[in-house]
This record gives sequence, structure tokens and C-alpha cells, in this order.
Amino acid sequence: MDGLPHTDERTDLVRDALRRHAIVILVLGVVFGALGFALTQRSHDVYTSEAKVLIRPTVGNPLSPDATSSSQRVTVAMVTEAALVDSPVIADRVAEATGESAADALRSVSADVPANTQLVAITVRSEDPATAQAEAQRFAEEYLAYREEQSTSVTTTEIDNLKKQEESVQKSLAAAGKAAAVTDAQPDANAQVQLYAGRLATIQNSIATAQATDIRPGSVVLPATSGSVQRNLMRLALPVLALVIGLALGVAWALLRSRRDDRVRAVTGHTLDTVPVLATVPATAPGAREVAGEDDAAVAESYRLARAALLAEPQRRGRVVAVAGCTPQTSAGDVAANLALSLARAGYSVVLVDASGSQDGVGAELGMRSAVGFADLLGHAAPDADDIEVTRLGGVSGVDVVAAGRNVDRARDLYYSESMGAVIASLVRRYDLVVLAAASVPSAEGSGVVLAADSLVAVVEEGRTSHRDLQVTAERAAELRSTLLGVVVVPSAAPARRRIRGLRTSDGAVAPQPDATTVGSADHT
Repeated sequence: MDGLPHTDERTDLVRDALRRHAIVILVLGVVFGALGFALTQRSHDVYTSEAKVLIRPTVGNPLSPDATSSSQRVTVAMVTEAALVDSPVIADRVAEATGESAADALRSVSADVPANTQLVAITVRSEDPATAQAEAQRFAEEYLAYREEQSTSVTTTEIDNLKKQEESVQKSLAAAGKAAAVTDAQPDANAQVQLYAGRLATIQNSIATAQATDIRPGSVVLPATSGSVQRNLMRLALPVLALVIGLALGVAWALLRSRRDDRVRAVTGHTLDTVPVLATVPATAPGAREVAGEDDAAVAESYRLARAALLAEPQRRGRVVAVAGCTPQTSAGDVAANLALSLARAGYSVVLVDASGSQDGVGAELGMRSAVGFADLLGHAAPDADDIEVTRLGGVSGVDVVAAGRNVDRARDLYYSESMGAVIASLVRRYDLVVLAAASVPSAEGSGVVLAADSLVAVVEEGRTSHRDLQVTAERAAELRSTLLGVVVVPSAAPARRRIRGLRTSDGAVAPQPDATTVGSADHT
């Protein structure tokens, strides 16, 4: 039981888990599906607008004239340019122009570079098509404006620096000219004048070049398109996905519960924890927990199989068979009555004794609650065995029933007394087989009955009896030196269903309170 189940057992486990917890699984699926549907109502269609910008190599930007010297440098520069579009620098400019937050602007924009081009494709997504188009156009314009500002700033700084150099060189040139004009001028004075004059010309040429530099950043070659709708696939997929997740969680929960549940479920084999299964009463039978009538075919067939197993081993069975549940919640009365009837129909004289220690047993179902019975024979004050009242069930080839008796409470301590054996011995002398409907095996009364019997048939109730209960029952039977012949597996039923219906007296009529006869005068031929 502690190891992993075999393939057939795993199949039974899954089938039983799905059957028993189907409602919970469906509820979880519906709840998760409803939550998924509710979430989709909060989502909307998304509109996408795209603008494309052709950028020019300009100083002060990643794509500068120097960056065009190789294709690799161009590729790196273009990727950097695209990264600028969805940077906080541009987002702040857009947010200032549109009035929205920079964080929202960043979440809605993306940029990439089409292969082998100097284009930057700017994409903006929004739940409103007009907003998507306006923001895409704004990002394109602010991006170009930023590039132009960067170029202007670099060019202006360069020109200012050149002009400062020009002013300095002009001063040096004037000083050199004065020095060369005197009569005692140095030999290199004229050379100094020519040096400063050449340097001044170079600087002035650089200033002219800088002033002529093209700082145009580029242009929007594809204005922002009107927002095209992109259907939110999650609106369709989320409810289905949530439903599947809910069902999966429900199945996992059901399997976990069933795996950890030690109760006996769906017995299909010939043994249960190494104990032989004498019969499995089908749960679908209308009278599964009632004494089978002649036309209750499914139940009757189950007990015919149990009868065959008992009659096949007369040495192990003996003449006194106790029928008891593995737990106090499992009634053995209906199983004992059905088994006794099946044995009687095979030609045996059988007496069914209500030894459950309760006045709510088999006898009570027949209206024999006040009849002198088994408990009254125990102890010194009990009447003689010949005075015990019985009722015949099942017609001529039926079974005699001995009620629990009137003094059940006072007789419970006598289940281990010598009079217990004497009463059973007197019944054995009159019948071929004595079937004792006992309390649960672990109880004191049930153990006393099992001790007095030759063999034991345990009753296992699906969904109520656990594997541990069966193990305890087998161990208890071994301690009491009683032969555990096997188990009869019955479906779980509410106490109201555990009743005897359709039983017949010796004249064949259905009667809830049949006429009683005595053991001594009953005909058992």
C-alpha cells in the first residue's frame, strides 16, 4: 500500500477519483473559466500606428559622417539610433508635448531598423487609434528634433572654439608683423609672420567648413499611419486557458485526495490486501444492501459466488461462520442474511443468529425486537435453548432467524462465557450451518463472537472501510485463532438503506412480523 500502484490500480485510482470528485472538478473549472472571462472584460483591442524616419549622418549623433566608413559601424550606429527613440530622453520630450507621463509613453513605443536601411521604424500602441497615431508622429518629430539639437550643439561649440583660436592667432600675427617691420628685425621675423598667416588661414577655413556643415537630422518619410486594430488574442484564449487550468487543478486535487485516501475503492480483483474476495455486491443493484429476493438477480448471484467459496473449503469453514464488519460503521446484518439464504437454497439447514449485541439488528428488521433470543440464553437466568423463538425466512427452503433477545445490554459481558459455547453447540446439533451476524471484529462483542465461531467472513464497505481496517481485522482474527475465509465487499449505503425487505415466512407471504416457532419444534428436514 505504501508503494506506487500498478497500472491497473492507477487506472482504477484515476477513474475513481474522477467519478467521486467530478462535481468539485467541474466547479473548479467553471470558477476559473469565469475568472478568466472576467479578466478579459478588462482588456481592450489594441491599435497600432507606425511612422518611418530616414536619418542623415550628422555630427553629434550615433550615425555621424565618421560612422559611415564601414558597414559594421553603420549597423552599430543604426541600432543605437533606434534605441534612442524609446529612451527616457525622447519620452520626456513627448510627455511634455502630450501631457501624459513619460512612463506611459515608454510603455507604448518601440523602434527597430529595417534590414539594410537607414530607416528607423517607430511603432506606438494604444487602446485609442487617434492617440496611437498622434503619439507615433510625435515620437518621430521629437526624435528628429533631438538629433538636430545634438548636431547644432556640437557644431556651435566647434565654431566657438575655432573663433577663439582665430582671435588668438590674429593677435600673434599682428605682433609678428610689428616685429618684422623694425630695422633691426630678427632674421626669422618674416618666417614667423608667414607661419601665423598660414595658421590663420587654416582656422578660417575650418570655421567656414563648420558653418557650412549640414545639420539636418533627416525626415519623416512615412507619417504616422492611422491606428490599425490588433485583436487581443488573450480575450479569446484566457477563458479557455483558465477553464483548462481549473479542470487540471481539480483533477490533480482529486488524484491527490484519492491517493492519500486509504479507504477501499472499486474492488475488481480476487484478493484485497492478500485476503480472498468471496463476493463483490454491485453498487448498481437496486437491492445491494437489502436481503435479495428471488428476482434480485445481481445480488443473489454475488452471494452464490460467496456460497461456492465457502462450500469449497468445509475444513477451514467449519459449521459456525461469523459475519462481521471491519468497522463499527459497517453493518453485517444484510450480508449475513443473504449468505444464510444462499446456503439454505443449496439444501443446507441454516440458522441465522443476531449476535450483534444490539436490538437494531436482523431480528429488529423482522419485528422480533421483543422476542426471546440469543442474549436471553446467555447466563444463569436465561431460559432453556428449546424455548428460543425463531422465524423462517425464504419459504420452505429458507433460513431460521434468532433475534438478538431482550436482555442485550446485560448479556454483553457473557460473550466470552461458557454459556456462549453451549448455546452455539445446541444450535449446531439442530442445523447444518450456524451463521452469526456479529458486531464489528475490533469491538468486544464482535471479538467474542469471532472467538466462538469456526471461521470469519469480514464485511468491507466501499468508501468507508480502509485498508488499515482490513489489516486490523485480519490481525484480530489471527489473535482469536479464527480462520478468515475472506471478505464480502458491499457498496456504501446510508443507514436507512440497510434494511431487510421482501423476506418471506414459511407460507411464502411477505410479512414484517411473521409468526414465530421454537427451535425444538421447527422442521429442518
